[in-house]
Amino acid sequence: MITLDVAALDRSAQAIAVSEKSIVDNPRHLKLIPTDTVLRAKALPDADASFINGDVALSNNVDPARALVREHSTDNPYANLIYVRNDMLGDPRVQRLAEYLVSPQVKQFIDEHYRGFVIADQKLLP
Repeated sequence: MITLDVAALDRSAQAIAVSEKSIVDNPRHLKLIPTDTVLRAKALPDADASFINGDVALSNNVDPARALVREHSTDNPYANLIYVRNDMLGDPRVQRLAEYLVSPQVKQFIDEHYRGFVIADQKLLP
């Protein structure tokens, strides 16, 4: 919503989850209807636009190429990260897992099976 300049959201510490109550400015006076996440893809033919989670879109054959906006992989706060305890950093099992997860084979699997709804932004962090 922010990227499309559709609405401004409350970014205070009290705004734990985004909902229609989080909207502090709606300059285009759009009618926003709260719906259950899993129903959004099915309701898409009856709506002008919808915010659909990638997993829901993927399981409902929504084409990611038709999306107005998709999350960027760079500095995405919702990226999946794997953490280990400091005492396990040198564990060969952890090292093998890390190497596997950043491999070209895993990227290819993600690209083929998630059709653009998941972006492989694989990297090892220090």
